[in-house]
Amino acid sequence: MRYLIYTLLLLSLVLISCEKENLLEPVKLVNNPNENPALPYVSIESYGFPIRCSQVYMSIKVHLDRLPEGMEYTRHRIEGPNGESYLATRTTPLFVEVVCGQTNTIYISLVNEVLDKESPRFAFEINP
Repeated sequence: MRYLIYTLLLLSLVLISCEKENLLEPVKLVNNPNENPALPYVSIESYGFPIRCSQVYMSIKVHLDRLPEGMEYTRHRIEGPNGESYLATRTTPLFVEVVCGQTNTIYISLVNEVLDKESPRFAFEINP
């Protein structure tokens, strides 16, 4: 008799669980906007060569409308083609050392020093 009751209980639990809706059906995985944003957070408005071709000055624009909600930055991180990186203030123009006569890739990211966080790096090519 006990065996029959346990069997009926187990069978009813299986039937109830099969009839229950999938509550996670409307949930979909999306990309994290902080990892691979569709549009860059920064862009180079203009650049020039003030003293010699190996030194470039740049005017950077931060697109605040593209930043994820709650993301704040205190500085820019600039990485030149030689691999050296430095933190720059939010004011422009910024100066970067480049290699004359070839296309240089410069990486720019936004840094929050208070929270110790950094946005993805965005690559820009400059040919002095």
